[in-house]
Amino acid sequence: MNLFIETPQRAAERLERERRYVRAAAPARDIARVQDSAASTMAASLDLDEPDSVARHRPGNRSYAAQPRAVQPYSVAQDSYQRELAFDKQRARRRKVTGMLKMVLFVLLLPVALVVVFIAAYALACIANGASPQELLGLLGALLERMGGFVAGALAAS
Repeated sequence: MNLFIETPQRAAERLERERRYVRAAAPARDIARVQDSAASTMAASLDLDEPDSVARHRPGNRSYAAQPRAVQPYSVAQDSYQRELAFDKQRARRRKVTGMLKMVLFVLLLPVALVVVFIAAYALACIANGASPQELLGLLGALLERMGGFVAGALAAS
């Protein structure tokens, strides 16, 4: 996402600052050029052979003058920025909604899952003790009646 959109006014202010900096740095650049030329003549007199890549990166060989840059129209940058913000808001909203749905499903399905696991464990315990299928159905019916009586008693007490 492009967070730094430059308005035409800000671009003009930045260019003006760069121009002032170039004017203020001109005497220092002249001194650096003189020192660089002195160093290069000294190096030439000592027969020091340095690669072109080193000579190219000397401070005096590089132009630090600010060159005018093409400024994009403000509306194009603002439009793309607004689309990116809208997409990010939509994604955040979707993330919140899915998080809330997961929490609601967890809260609703956890007790149901616990009841199912309890009934399955009870049925397996009855089978392990040798109950036939008819006896198992009768035991499960009695369990459900006892659970219903417990819930009715709890609701009546409150």
